[in-house]
Amino acid sequence: IRKLKLGLACELSIGQELDQLIRPEQLTSMVYHDVPADGFHIDHLVVTPAGAYAIRTKARSRPLDALGALKDEVKLKDGRLYFPGYRERKPLRETRTARDWTAAWLKRECGVDVPVQGLLALPGWQIVREGTQRENDPEVVNGEGLAEWLSTHCMAPEEGCPTLDDALKQRINEAILDRVQAERLATS
Repeated sequence: IRKLKLGLACELSIGQELDQLIRPEQLTSMVYHDVPADGFHIDHLVVTPAGAYAIRTKARSRPLDALGALKDEVKLKDGRLYFPGYRERKPLRETRTARDWTAAWLKRECGVDVPVQGLLALPGWQIVREGTQRENDPEVVNGEGLAEWLSTHCMAPEEGCPTLDDALKQRINEAILDRVQAERLATS
């Protein structure tokens, strides 16, 4: 039960952070939560002027050291996450899968390549990057300030960066809504 509560709290915190991107006066981004894929769900899917972001959220308990201080540092090195006392690759692999599935699915639905990036959110953890990040690995964030990060990196893309035109953004949003609706009908 404790793990389920922690997982729910982390998903909600990232969801609330992302909901800050929805500004009625601008309406430049759309945020979707719990989007069904083939055999799994994408925790959060954000459509920005620069492309889409498939976001996976993972909850991990933070241990205490011998003096009772919280150990909240995770190292990202060589395609692995090094938590205090153990390491794992699965969250990065799941995020790559979500990103790749989203890109392939949007290409089928929209008829064009849509830039899709993967983000792995680890709420409550301080991310330390050692060495160079592997090219295929998703970005790893703790979620704090995620809306602001997306705003600065994606809402006003740098000169020369691709931007989605309004018609393509509309097709993407309709495809996502159709998929969510189909899932609801299938489960009811």
